[in-house]
Amino acid sequence: MTSQFEQKVPPLFEQHRAAYLAHARRVAVELGKGGKRITIDEVREAAPPPAGIDPRCMGGVLLRSEWKKVGYLNSGRKTCHGRPVAVFRRREAGE
Repeated sequence: MTSQFEQKVPPLFEQHRAAYLAHARRVAVELGKGGKRITIDEVREAAPPPAGIDPRCMGGVLLRSEWKKVGYLNSGRKTCHGRPVAVFRRREAGE
């Protein structure tokens, strides 16, 4: 079951922050080259989101079919208080 946030906000984020999302996704691809595993924390550090972005939206950067969730790590961001964040790697051809 998805929340109202999950139903309404990500599509609006895609629509109204398309330029930032495209930039963040390019940064993620660079960070993930060579099969390197990355988290959204690394993407945020390399491509800081614009002011006013709800941090829950940031997962949308890596939630595409080209990325595979491979685990979890505790976030290093102070504001996250060590909560788990997903670790991703780019999918290989045929995966």
